[in-house]
Amino acid sequence: MVVAMARGAAKATVFALANPDCARKLHWAHYPSTKPTGADEATAIKWDMNNQQAQLDSLSDGYKLNGGKLWGNIDAAAFDRLIAFMVAAKQIDKTMPAKGMVVGIPDFFTKVNAFDVKAIEDSAKACKA
Repeated sequence: MVVAMARGAAKATVFALANPDCARKLHWAHYPSTKPTGADEATAIKWDMNNQQAQLDSLSDGYKLNGGKLWGNIDAAAFDRLIAFMVAAKQIDKTMPAKGMVVGIPDFFTKVNAFDVKAIEDSAKACKA
């Protein structure tokens, strides 16, 4: 179940990167309460697309930073550096083992990424919203 949930998140990321506006349309269709209010349609779209792009940029940067081959792939050493920074910045009180933050399922990230990227991208481009 954990692999399937993470795979769904990876597929959603690939989809949104391939066609951000389609991802927005689908999101609004399935979750209408998330559509921004208090502005005209064009402004609401612009707001949502800017927010989504910031999230996609962050996800893309993480993907590239961690090898650019597996969505969600992380490096325990990077977590160790983050933990040390957070302790030094007094954001957290003590260190903790980064390995405990990484899913222990063998070949987890390979399993998460076991899907046809091109099929997801093609679906996004077709945009059946």
